Amino acid sequence: MKDIIRLSFLSLLGLASCAKEHLYNESASLADSTKISGVLEGKVITSMVDKKEKTMSTLYGNDIAAEHARSAKDEKYPAGSELSLVTWSQKDDIHWYGANIPGEIKSVEIVKYVSADSIILESYEGKPLQLKKTDIESADKKIGYITGQRAAVLP
Repeated sequence: MKDIIRLSFLSLLGLASCAKEHLYNESASLADSTKISGVLEGKVITSMVDKKEKTMSTLYGNDIAAEHARSAKDEKYPAGSELSLVTWSQKDDIHWYGANIPGEIKSVEIVKYVSADSIILESYEGKPLQLKKTDIESADKKIGYITGQRAAVLP
């Protein structure tokens, strides 16, 4: 009977030690910016790494934008499309030697298609993320860059 109790205690102790560490990359989250927190809930369209700038980005889209990115050949998204490019600084992964993971968010850029001819760009930077004013030329370049990204090929 003592052996059963001892074995049960050791099993519970082992389970408790496994559940002790919860791995969550809080620095990469949008926790400090509730007004734009929904961008990470879109569908992933593609991702990219800029080794020179030491950043990594993911392009998300709502259902309309994701479908268009995967099926259409042009860069003109239909009305109702919303694309979000989230860029993080890279940091070393302490659990996997040589790997990088997202660090703090550097920027969030949201492209909204009100209609085929009416496009809105919202650009957030800083800590906490703040809406940044963008001149028309820079906005056009950024919109062109974001909408020019092709969807990753999925198996």
